[in-house]
Amino acid sequence: TGPGDIFTVEVKASPSASAEDVGTITITQVKVRDCVNAPIPTVAGAAASLTIDTSAPTAISDLSAAQVVTGNDDDGTTEITVSFTDPPEGDLAGVEVYRAPYVKTDDSNAYPEYNDHTGAGSPSIPTYPPSAPWALTSVTAGGQTDETTDRGFWYYVAFAKDDCGNVSAVSNMTGGTLNYHLGDVADGENAPESGDNLVGTVDISELGDNYGTSLAHNDPVNYLDVGPTADYSVNALPTTDNLIGFEDLIMFAINYGQVSFTGEQPEIAGRPNDDDQHGQVALEVGPFLTGIRANQIVQIPILIRGDVDRVQGLRTVLSYDGTLLAYEGSEVAAHLDGVPHFFKALPAAGEVDLNLALLGRDTAFGDQGAVMTVRFRALRNGQVAVRLTESTVRDRNNAELLPQADSPRGIADRSVEAEIVLPTQFRLGEARPNPFNPRTLISFDLPRSVDVTLSIYDASGRVVRTLVDEAMPAGSHGVEWDGTDNAGRSVSTGVFFYQMSAGEFVSQKRMTLLK
Repeated sequence: TGPGDIFTVEVKASPSASAEDVGTITITQVKVRDCVNAPIPTVAGAAASLTIDTSAPTAISDLSAAQVVTGNDDDGTTEITVSFTDPPEGDLAGVEVYRAPYVKTDDSNAYPEYNDHTGAGSPSIPTYPPSAPWALTSVTAGGQTDETTDRGFWYYVAFAKDDCGNVSAVSNMTGGTLNYHLGDVADGENAPESGDNLVGTVDISELGDNYGTSLAHNDPVNYLDVGPTADYSVNALPTTDNLIGFEDLIMFAINYGQVSFTGEQPEIAGRPNDDDQHGQVALEVGPFLTGIRANQIVQIPILIRGDVDRVQGLRTVLSYDGTLLAYEGSEVAAHLDGVPHFFKALPAAGEVDLNLALLGRDTAFGDQGAVMTVRFRALRNGQVAVRLTESTVRDRNNAELLPQADSPRGIADRSVEAEIVLPTQFRLGEARPNPFNPRTLISFDLPRSVDVTLSIYDASGRVVRTLVDEAMPAGSHGVEWDGTDNAGRSVSTGVFFYQMSAGEFVSQKRMTLLK
């Protein structure tokens, strides 16, 4: 039907051949017949020569991998961009890129417990062709992305091949890359750990449901144990500590509303400085009444001072005398109510573990002063002394802000004894919570000992309950109303007023009972 190729003959270099030798192929005999078997005059063409190539391409030396943090789909795993420069050989036929996870000793994926598996670690650098745990990816050129449906911490190697099938030495192995966002543990519809490449409210709720839990090996919620990481960033290998606590919270908080986000950035009150210099902060116990009587409510504020615009989250343990005080509750300061945040108090005998993080890297505490208040009820008369221990304060990059040059990161012991500071003026505080059901706490300050009356009125001006009617010492006080009248009957939903009279001082405020 016309000139063209008739046969293809495969040849290879003989064992005795050396690199860059030239092999010759010669046609020594030709017979050609037509359709009735008559000979057709034919001559052999010239001999052909083949250069013998046994030299492998130069190995790739600049292989790198980076997680794609925005624009991913919603399947719970992200893409990873693999970058490298092609070797310079002109006969380069292609590049093969392989991936392998941080592995257990049986070469299976160590996610989500990673270092908790005995002997687990990064995969061994392979020779060609790689075997398990290494798997071939679809990446053939630098700048392409790879995605697998299995979560893990992934390593990459590459091999270059030429037209003669020579394979380069293995490339450098990348340092390991996450293909999911730390804190992405739910998608709002499916079972936990499904993920949707966003860290939002459903993820924070899943964390909150298990906060303070110690984990065993192969615990069903080990996927929540994401911190601390190897370098304390949200991009590094989780070095799990078998506790759902602050180290996990700070990972969730930094990634909240940020990763894989493609819409318009939300407006959040209080934005941090652009300056990357880390300022230091101080965590302190605020003023409170130390001389107390049995059944009296004691409110102890926790204060933060210094470069507070950089603070992402904090943890501190408030220690107290359990024979003198009974823990009643705690809450964040009112100025943080409008800022997305996570707050969890974990009370135990003689201490309460306080954990607070603002959600999203663009949030900030904004103001120095009280960030939370802890309430106690006095079990007997006595003198209150408390201290803060195990304190840590982190910025939006999870860097420590407390000045702790000689302490392990995040395990700072900042013991603070409470000072005796009396109020300088009369004050009637806000009822907290408000609205409430069925209890609320009313606070007030007395700069000196005085006769005090504190009463609750309904909307018509009728006295519903008298909470205090006696002489009281100077200090900060708190009285709880349980939503009952003077006869012990529960009152109905509605607006109520509470009024305090202390000497010449009179003040009234409003609160709402909702049932």
